[in-house]
Amino acid sequence: MIFLLMSQKKLDDTFIKKIREEVKKGKNKIQVAIENGISYYLIKKHTQDIPTILSIPKQLQQRIREEIKKGKSIRQTSKQLHVSCDTVVKYTRDLKKHWKKPGRTEEEIEKIRRNVIKYNSRFITAKIMNIPPSSVYGYTWDIELKRGLSKKQINKIRKETLNGKTKIQIAKENNLSYNIVLKHTCDNPSQFHLGGWTGIRGKSLEILQVLLIEEGLYLW
Repeated sequence: MIFLLMSQKKLDDTFIKKIREEVKKGKNKIQVAIENGISYYLIKKHTQDIPTILSIPKQLQQRIREEIKKGKSIRQTSKQLHVSCDTVVKYTRDLKKHWKKPGRTEEEIEKIRRNVIKYNSRFITAKIMNIPPSSVYGYTWDIELKRGLSKKQINKIRKETLNGKTKIQIAKENNLSYNIVLKHTCDNPSQFHLGGWTGIRGKSLEILQVLLIEEGLYLW
């Protein structure tokens, strides 16, 4: 109840000053919120210009480095020492040659990384190389991907639609989801309207044949 009231009312200047001093001294913003019984978002609001100091004891830093030198992977070290993968990377950047991933050779890892950069997609890389997307992410989490399709890819998709290919076919051939193809070609008519079969088909055709032949229906 106290927490709810504190999160709803405005904080006075003295209290804000106290919070800012605690964060500046190195306390975690979540820890400050808990100790003062207020919302984390209020703490964040009044200390957004103060970077959070993320540090761990030197003894733990040394332990992380030793585990990596022994040949353990970033993820294995993270799980064993109960720290994030980002923390492991932060304190072992100069030991990149020791970074290893279990179960795959260095050549395989390099190929995965090249494909992710080439196709700008971890999902496509996983599909092509027949490996789980989670494994691809484990080897390429540090690679930043461009969002969305390039203009060249969009123009290619649109051109193929106009040439008569179905949107589902385009999606399969380009390793894209149908929704992405539809998003960039929603103003283009499908193959049904582009010189393909424009008459009725399937069950509708069968019913019309019955009406015309057996029932003697005449169309004017």
